[in-house]
Amino acid sequence: MFWYSINNDYIKYLKKYDKFIPNVEYKNKMKCFLGIILRLDGTDFFAPLTSYKKKFDNMKNDLDFFKIMNYKTGKIYGAIDLNNMIPVTSSNYTQVTFDNLEEFRIFDNQRDKKIIGNY
Repeated sequence: MFWYSINNDYIKYLKKYDKFIPNVEYKNKMKCFLGIILRLDGTDFFAPLTSYKKKFDNMKNDLDFFKIMNYKTGKIYGAIDLNNMIPVTSSNYTQVTFDNLEEFRIFDNQRDKKIIGNY
């Protein structure tokens, strides 16, 4: 599975027309909007990753909801909720890799980056 980040200016543009687009700006910080890209009938859609919420414990994977979890331990890290997909053009998303991770998140040191990269 590959992870992608959406261009923040594109998110701001969409927010003008859709009140359900999540916030990416918090005070003076930008949130990295990570997710997966699905291609349907020639159109790319971004399905965002959502962080763990207690309600996920009782939810089952379904056609529109998929938990990201460690199946050995049962620990849930987050989920992909297809109900929150948005259309996106290839010029408005970037694949996130270990090599370009620092473009999307600030690390205090290289050790922290290695820990994130190993998950």
